[in-house]
Amino acid sequence: MLLWKAFTRRPARARAVARTAFVLLALASFALAYGGALREAVTKPYGKTDAWGVFHYYLGAKYFSELDYTSFYACVLAADLDGARVWDARAKVRDLSTYAIVGRDDIAPCPRDRFSPPRWSAFVKDVTALQSMLPESERAAVLTDKGFNPPPSWSVLAGWVANHVPLDHARAAKAMFNVDLAFTLIALIALAVAVDIETASVAAIFVFLYFGSVGRLTGNFLQYAWFPALTGAVLAWRSDRYRQSAFWWALATLAQTFPLALTSAIGLRYLWLWKDSRRGDAVGHYGRFIAHYATWLVAGIAVGCLSGRGPRAWWEWAQKITVHGAYLVGEVFDIGLRNLIATAASSGTNSAHSYLEDYPNVMGRLAAFKSYEWIWYLVAIGALVGVLARMKHVTHRGVLGLGFVMMYVLLDLAPYYYASLAVLFAVFPLNEGRKGLVIHGGLLLLNAYHAVRMSTGYVTFDWGEHLVSEMMIAGLMLALLVMATRGRSVEGSGMPDGVAKEARTQSSAERRPGRQRTGRRARRGTGPDRRRTGAGGP
Repeated sequence: MLLWKAFTRRPARARAVARTAFVLLALASFALAYGGALREAVTKPYGKTDAWGVFHYYLGAKYFSELDYTSFYACVLAADLDGARVWDARAKVRDLSTYAIVGRDDIAPCPRDRFSPPRWSAFVKDVTALQSMLPESERAAVLTDKGFNPPPSWSVLAGWVANHVPLDHARAAKAMFNVDLAFTLIALIALAVAVDIETASVAAIFVFLYFGSVGRLTGNFLQYAWFPALTGAVLAWRSDRYRQSAFWWALATLAQTFPLALTSAIGLRYLWLWKDSRRGDAVGHYGRFIAHYATWLVAGIAVGCLSGRGPRAWWEWAQKITVHGAYLVGEVFDIGLRNLIATAASSGTNSAHSYLEDYPNVMGRLAAFKSYEWIWYLVAIGALVGVLARMKHVTHRGVLGLGFVMMYVLLDLAPYYYASLAVLFAVFPLNEGRKGLVIHGGLLLLNAYHAVRMSTGYVTFDWGEHLVSEMMIAGLMLALLVMATRGRSVEGSGMPDGVAKEARTQSSAERRPGRQRTGRRARRGTGPDRRRTGAGGP
């Protein structure tokens, strides 16, 4: 269907049939991924919850003023002693200051003095409630995950929501745990309005079946708040509305900070334009985006200071996220260039089925990466130089595609963040360029492969499967780099797409003054002279 859409000119009836087919496929994808969740929303008090995710995000947000980023598990264990006593003395727990997995007595104690007596009682009650939601097989393992990591800007606002929707109110909590699905649907509707319904349908198929988060858009707590914001940023950029794009992009960054890396290509484009005084207007467009983006980020940082810990919360978060990012390089199911190098450089012979069992493997991969870190530096520098050298061939929208390449090179991320690839369907829509077929097809083939090979989920510890997966993702990023930088160097290459298109049209008309007719009626001619005027039409 993608080939038919990209390479054929279809009559109105055929277009209607195609739209219907794409929509039906999107609905089928939704039913496959979330039909069970909708049924459980009717039959269970909280619906189908991702208790593991809610455990971290809900507790971390609601008690953000009392908890810091490194004491999360220590306080959960202390609350368990005053509550259900699910975890015994043999429990293993991750030390969130170093990411080592140790015995429960080897971590720093919980700072209980930060809690007032009523708040501590509420915390114990919430921990007990969430323990009951966790399957028994997951209760011990949850303490070996990587803690609570959203930035203070998200935590302050999400904390306000969590404190106004207690777990006792099951209906309100159920609605809150499914807001992420509403966020996703809003983003897809925006795609349909701004681009077309077929593009939105293909994006929906990708998002609903995305291997890194299939089934996780329901039963979470504001974990995907960044998705509609990033979609809005891309759609505003497409329309040359830079102030609006900067606002939405900053909102996405303040929800989860990875969208900051996506702006790296915009920064490179600005530097490339800045050195050429002839592109003053284009420099202004990019400069306005960067200025407004920075302004909104500063405002969001100020909001993050409103918690009980004030500006110190940002310093604590920066320390935690530094340790977190370094650990992801060696964790087999995360995504990024350094992670690929670490995985390829390690043997992966030790089988694992949990974070605890995989911890020695992570340490081995990190040690192996140190011997080959020079490869990452070489590729990263080469990518920067290559992108700058080819920047004149990059379209205004192509810059957004390059942002994903730079994010892959510079960051290692948990797999669910790569659901953001869905915005590429708007960056390279099939109805505006056939190169989009490569990106659309690549994304859907990636989903199809993982549906076959990793049908139980992407968060597994199978070294061989993830090595193949990471190589495929690297191939997709290479294809994206080529697609974004292979355009012809044309007049106005530094301009927004609409302005550049107008400049190209005018230049073409000046070179071929006898072929300025546009539109079907101009090509075919009208009235009694139709045969004569249509004879030389293209």
